[in-house]
Amino acid sequence: MISFGEEDHGSHMHLVKTYQGWNMSKLLDVTNLCHRLVYGEVQIEDALDELAAIRKRGGYGKIAYFLCFPVMSLGFAITGFGGRWIDALIAGLFGCIVGGAGLAAERFPSFAYLCDFISALLVSFLARLVEWKLDGKCYCFSFITTTLSGLVMLFPGLSLTISIIEISTRNMISGTVRLFTALFTALLVGFGMSFGSIFAKMVLYKTTDVPASMLTPTTIPAGCESSGWCKSVHYGWYVPFFFPLAASVCIFFESRHRQWPIMFVASGVGLAVCTYLYLIPDLAATPQIPNVVAALLIGIISNAYARYTGDVAVGPILAGIINIVPGSMGVRSSLGFFENNVVNGTQFAFQMLTIGLSITMGLFMATLLVFPTSGPRLEHMTV
Repeated sequence: MISFGEEDHGSHMHLVKTYQGWNMSKLLDVTNLCHRLVYGEVQIEDALDELAAIRKRGGYGKIAYFLCFPVMSLGFAITGFGGRWIDALIAGLFGCIVGGAGLAAERFPSFAYLCDFISALLVSFLARLVEWKLDGKCYCFSFITTTLSGLVMLFPGLSLTISIIEISTRNMISGTVRLFTALFTALLVGFGMSFGSIFAKMVLYKTTDVPASMLTPTTIPAGCESSGWCKSVHYGWYVPFFFPLAASVCIFFESRHRQWPIMFVASGVGLAVCTYLYLIPDLAATPQIPNVVAALLIGIISNAYARYTGDVAVGPILAGIINIVPGSMGVRSSLGFFENNVVNGTQFAFQMLTIGLSITMGLFMATLLVFPTSGPRLEHMTV
């Protein structure tokens, strides 16, 4: 919220309902406009005209927005969830379903309330169908990896992390609202996954008690060791998959082209640090330490960039932490509750909050080391 007081100090309240979104390009323009207005470089009437022009400015378009979903689902299946080739390919197809549902929600507002649930239900049902078709064959298909990768764009990881940051900075109202919204979204997606899985078992197996294989990324069935589909993706493939993944993140956040290089760097640092530190067994057992280190480096890079260029640090920070946000754990926790596995669900829920808090502490330490703005502090303006 940006406000400019009147001479008589009168107060007016205007509530404008809008959907949450990300637009780093407009954020940069509005930030520069606020600085110019505070320093008297532009009059209020001209600032209002410029603000209206910024608001009307378009983005990358619906086609680019739609393509972000399959690319990010495929990329996160490899780099984020450690999936195999079969998991990544099918997750990319499921990403098209989620992207199409997102576009339908924009056109039909009444469908927006069911978008997360319907997407999770369809993806979970189709994943069970694929698992049933490939059962007994050497494809090493993983239901959990493919489903979570296909639904990765629906995870509330960013909202959860931002809510913890707001609560830590004593912004209780906005932080609490955002936190419960993120937890409810995780429950909604988890409920859709559970409902779709149970429905698929009823249709395919005629009962809900038939156990599916639900292979983990490290499980290989007997006799399938030589199958190319069962081999883990080598870490060398992370590099070619990273660039389209990072480009999709930039497009999803509506970043300007000049912001892309620093967002690529921040995202690459976050992915590289977490990937390397998770290879150490002691650190892999305690994911809080890798997340703190990754968030610290991402925050230092983003704040240094903002300090010396005048750009906002939010873009590279979001691009960096999107690889380590705990959204998938929130969905797994709700999935555990709905499948009567309360112990695992509770563990995942607490681990989700702990990882979000570790990311927050890393970003706070980065701000202490490198403050994102130079010059006089503007106490009465927050962007």
